[in-house]
Amino acid sequence: RFSLRRITLDGQEYIGVCIDKSFEEDALAILSSYSFSPLDINDMGGLDINTLRNEISQMKEKKEEAARTLSSMSTKYLSVLPVYEQILSTELSKAQFPLVCKETASSFIADGYVPTDKAQEVISELRRVSGEKVIIEEKKLGSHDPAPVALKNPARVKDFQFFLDLYSLPRYKEIDPTWILFITFPIFFGFMLGDIGYGIASLALFWLLKWRMPQFGRFFNILMISSVSSMIFGSLFAEFFGLELYHPVLNRNPAHELEPLMLTAIAIGMLHINFGLTLGFINAMKAHGFKEAFFEKAGWFLLQISAAVLALSYLRMIPISPILGYVLLAVSIYIIYKGEGIAGIVELPGIFGNILSYARLMAIGLSSVGIALVVNDMAVPFLQKGGLSIITGFLILLTGHVLNISIGCLGAFLHSLRLHYVELFGKFYKGGGVPFNPFGEVKQNG
Repeated sequence: RFSLRRITLDGQEYIGVCIDKSFEEDALAILSSYSFSPLDINDMGGLDINTLRNEISQMKEKKEEAARTLSSMSTKYLSVLPVYEQILSTELSKAQFPLVCKETASSFIADGYVPTDKAQEVISELRRVSGEKVIIEEKKLGSHDPAPVALKNPARVKDFQFFLDLYSLPRYKEIDPTWILFITFPIFFGFMLGDIGYGIASLALFWLLKWRMPQFGRFFNILMISSVSSMIFGSLFAEFFGLELYHPVLNRNPAHELEPLMLTAIAIGMLHINFGLTLGFINAMKAHGFKEAFFEKAGWFLLQISAAVLALSYLRMIPISPILGYVLLAVSIYIIYKGEGIAGIVELPGIFGNILSYARLMAIGLSSVGIALVVNDMAVPFLQKGGLSIITGFLILLTGHVLNISIGCLGAFLHSLRLHYVELFGKFYKGGGVPFNPFGEVKQNG
């Protein structure tokens, strides 16, 4: 007596019921009891379901066409949109400038910072654009003024500012440690990964990575310089992928001798730490004067001298009574207490711990050499057998040395960085500087 047809449109379900007209009232009563609501299709302008489906299909096609158009526009203009955004940001900054100035009905006052070597150029330009209707007052800044910092270093040295971006910029008039990082970071890296073959392999890898990821160019420049340092130390240690080369001077491989490497690492630590203390003395003298700088840093120098005198006198290496060492020790402790208070006394053993921390230069280097020797020893029996065993030996060499280079580079990088951030910077560097961003300029990374 009836037929049903289910239709789904835009997530809604509709049921079409075809029924004899004489049963209309009974059918509506039954459907209403199941919460069905009738839909009068007479108000649809005579459109049938197929017509609606065609219109929906056409709308979907238009939507897909609009999406393709947007995708095409994105591909075409994506590269220039950041440039337009930078231009608009610059113009917005200029337009908002009057809002940050102190102003009256007929004038305004603005202050700002200009690099010393650019000051006259900026003053001349301000006078020109204002038609000489400007009064300019120059003020020289002191060490405690919250001035922004603009570091100036040569191109290759500038790459090492990457480490200061990770840590903290120097404050105004504080010594910039970028040059120190440029010199000593590669030395430490090379000391720990001193192998000619490893240096060549890592140099090639970092060059390739820089080519593929130019946005990290500064970082890979640092690693490439450090890889060259590895090659230099590898030549000094007569080391090539763990193979002992003939040393033209020592006639032996110094990379495998524990005591000389340990003494060298400790000597490097003493030089590095005391260089940091010297820089700290200079910073303190600039900020507070000689007297405060003396009490803040001189005691640490004297403490090391007293320790050396005591050790050498007890070992009978110098004809001096230990009493002198104890006197120097007492004087050094007094100076440290006078300059830094109880905190300085608590940190007395710290300086010797800092120096001993440089023993990691030897430890990391020997571990890398040891792994290389093990890899070579594992591969040699397979290579000597010949035949297909050569392939196995080659795979052992390749896998072992690739892993050792990866671990060695990571360890050398992190430990070199730690020796600067923790041991060295703690002796002179406070940081906390604010970067100098010229007005209207958007700083780019890379």
